Amino acid sequence: TDDIYILILNIGLVVCFALGIIAGGQR
Repeated sequence: TDDIYILILNIGLVVCFALGIIAGGQR
């Protein structure tokens, strides 16, 4: 299965979401 691939995608999505909130909060 591609569990590792899915895990990486989920981590990337969470990181992008967190960075978006941080950037939006700073602006």
